[in-house]
Amino acid sequence: MKHGECKLCHNISDLCESHIIPDFIFRYIRTCDKQIVADINSPPKAFYHDQSYKEHLLCLKCEKIIKKYEDYARDILFDFKRASIFINETEGKIYYKNIDYLKFKNYLLSVIWRVSISNIKMFSNIKLSHDEENKIRCIILNNDKNVPNYFGCEIVKFYDERIEGLNKNIDYCSIFIQPYFESSGKIFFVYGGHIWIYKKINDSKSILNESGSMVVNKKSIRKYPVLINTIEVAILGCKKVGKFGKNK
Repeated sequence: MKHGECKLCHNISDLCESHIIPDFIFRYIRTCDKQIVADINSPPKAFYHDQSYKEHLLCLKCEKIIKKYEDYARDILFDFKRASIFINETEGKIYYKNIDYLKFKNYLLSVIWRVSISNIKMFSNIKLSHDEENKIRCIILNNDKNVPNYFGCEIVKFYDERIEGLNKNIDYCSIFIQPYFESSGKIFFVYGGHIWIYKKINDSKSILNESGSMVVNKKSIRKYPVLINTIEVAILGCKKVGKFGKNK
């Protein structure tokens, strides 16, 4: 075990191998045996990867803090009844109620923070300023409920009619795409069957409410031109047996 400064509490301690992207995403990928990771750089490329990205970042105490938030987010995505939340799904939206606002907000912030402080090449596209990293660190460490709208996140459940028409066995939850900055300043993540769009300044599309309600829009991937090419490369270029149904 590596010894050094914990990135969250700044104490000197033995450091855990911390997951940059939550391990539950890659546990799902390993279970379903349909893993695709896509590199967003031009030209985009796809490769198979079912192991978590890990780095020595946190002491054991802080690792447990982050894991608590990850476990809650996992239940929201994959086992909402366990999280004791209520969901009403319509044709274009998914409405959530009874979400633990602080837990889920801290989860969202912890992902973008870990990606920003990581030295792993896959995440080199994302780098917040030192002040931004430190502000998020303090919010997570202190469980601060007084900064509700910092780096608000719009969550989109995506689909693609064209790709689904070519391959009906597609599992969007098994796709992970390299995070990237858009020219508008938004930061995009794709994992767990959703697009996670972070914005430094909150607006009406940041869907997590302090009351515990949340709205997730369902949108075609065609609305996100950068992602169209990358996901098509990932799925339509797939040749491996057992991945996304039949061989192409």
